[in-house]
Amino acid sequence: MESPETRSIAPIELAVYLPYMQAARRPALPGALSLFKRGGLEGVRQIEGAAAMPWSARWDVRSLPVDPTQCRLDFREGACSFKREMVLPTFELVGFLAESLAAGGSPGDFSAGFYRRLFGA
Repeated sequence: MESPETRSIAPIELAVYLPYMQAARRPALPGALSLFKRGGLEGVRQIEGAAAMPWSARWDVRSLPVDPTQCRLDFREGACSFKREMVLPTFELVGFLAESLAAGGSPGDFSAGFYRRLFGA
């Protein structure tokens, strides 16, 4: 069942992003675009051998897939926080959101590929 947010994605918006999406991510594209248009997301990253770490992500909403967007993550652990930023093409961020949705149905965390990109590994 489509959510009201997903139905608000125009077919032309989907068509613009399709060439940039891997086939496995395409079914999640409407939801990923809906998430992208929100300009942010919160979740929890499971850390091997440690407690889960909550995070919040914020990004600039852009119109075109090749437009650069700045993505900022803020990890919080009690009174401590750690911030990280990166600039990437919009289609890449939408792809990471689609990957997250395709993997688990809800965007509770980004993929390992997203974190490799974020930390420059």
